[in-house]
Amino acid sequence: MDSIAAGATLSTSIADRLERIQHTQTVTRLRCIADNGFPDVANLIPNKLSTVQDQNDVSAEDVFFASAEDAATKGFGHPVPASPAKLMSHDPAYEAISDTCNEQAWQALGDDAEATVLQYHQLHSRLLAAPMNAVSTSMPGWSAKLAQCLSDQGHPVTTGGGTWGMDLGITLGGLKRPDEERPTPTGTKGVEIIPGTPANPYIPTAEESVLASALYECSQTTGVRAELDRIALSAQQQAEADNAAAIKDLAPRIQALADKAGALASL
Repeated sequence: MDSIAAGATLSTSIADRLERIQHTQTVTRLRCIADNGFPDVANLIPNKLSTVQDQNDVSAEDVFFASAEDAATKGFGHPVPASPAKLMSHDPAYEAISDTCNEQAWQALGDDAEATVLQYHQLHSRLLAAPMNAVSTSMPGWSAKLAQCLSDQGHPVTTGGGTWGMDLGITLGGLKRPDEERPTPTGTKGVEIIPGTPANPYIPTAEESVLASALYECSQTTGVRAELDRIALSAQQQAEADNAAAIKDLAPRIQALADKAGALASL
């Protein structure tokens, strides 16, 4: 059995525990709804854990890519992740059943399960805000250094734009497919399952890939990467020290909930 040491930081190491808890709650809730007059809801029951984004730190890799190759592949845009199927209800009876099943699913995990998970997410937000704010405060100075580095290499970059405070001066790429809209609900009685949409990758232009790779290199040569990691780590450690009591309290409670979720899932 894995465990979280008392006083340990609540970082990416706890993501799998939250996955177990949320997965079990979701499966229990949807099964309850399906068994109480809405069998179509069974089609929404997940058959695998959903990834929980549970990162308390900010790093240069997050901001300025992991490598020159990573930069060339990603460019400066953002892909649209896949969206799951969605249920739309037009039946008051469904809302009542859904609320009851949600309460019962949390209760199966323990009297304070929902409150504990909420407290964790609130703590996680506080821990993440500290390094993000520290990085944001320093970004204007870093942008000036990076813009100068790129300009010295002949790239048409100037300060004052929207991407890291720089106007990139090039043609950017876009999503592989046009924006997709889900089917519009009919508004009829009962419940409707609105199909999900697949992931839509971002495709950078050739010049965008070149510039992104150059930005990665400049983040190294200017010292911005090292400075970002130092400032973010310092802010993260301070936030963890400021919230040490909450971390020590929540870590074993999250572990206990994950153990309970694992036991329920095996029934």
